[in-house]
Amino acid sequence: TEIEYIGVGQDHTDFKHNTTIGAGYLDYRYNIGKFNARAGLRYEYSRLSAKFKDGSSPDFGSSLNDWVPNASLMYNFNDASTLKLSYATRINRPGINFLNPAETYSPTSLSYGNPDLESVHYSTFSLNYSLIKQKFNLDATLSYSFADNSITSLTTVDENDFMTSTFDNIGEDRNWDLSLFGQWSVTPITTLMLNGSVYYQELKIPDVSNRRWGASCYFRAIQILPWKLRLEGFLYFDS
Repeated sequence: TEIEYIGVGQDHTDFKHNTTIGAGYLDYRYNIGKFNARAGLRYEYSRLSAKFKDGSSPDFGSSLNDWVPNASLMYNFNDASTLKLSYATRINRPGINFLNPAETYSPTSLSYGNPDLESVHYSTFSLNYSLIKQKFNLDATLSYSFADNSITSLTTVDENDFMTSTFDNIGEDRNWDLSLFGQWSVTPITTLMLNGSVYYQELKIPDVSNRRWGASCYFRAIQILPWKLRLEGFLYFDS
């Protein structure tokens, strides 16, 4: 990348980077009667190395070791309906723009990445009920997910209003979500579908927090008419 500020100078960065990822998996399943249980563990190793071709900045690298567990317990009421309790983890590795320690100047600011960032671990607990009938389908999920080390931008301003920005794993995310999907074939030529959710989200960094409620709903009706005509109606709401 190359940026030029008239009267200030030129910022030039020329580097290449490679990321190597390795993973291993363990998975265990157990069935007894109407109960199905499953537990798993995944290990991921990633190594990023970056070299500056022009020698403008020191070379840097990042090594990440991540353990990713998951587990679930499912009860089959019958062939049509199930109840499932599960725990899952997903990771979000920081990209090169977050890790790159090269300093970028402008007349009023300085920004640089943090090669010591860690992967963000998102954990989710969910309870799901599923019903599948010939004319009616229903799927409802209540879930809670959180992360205690989300990547957050940090900016400081000195007495001359000069801003310095970087990144750190200091964020906290909390999300509660209730989602519902249903489809009903009222008659062979009439179908109704509803897909909606209500959620509550909380975001925190030290001394600062923000909370909000949200909801969305999508409704569709399909009616087959004579002469192979098809009439569809849609309603969408988002808040």
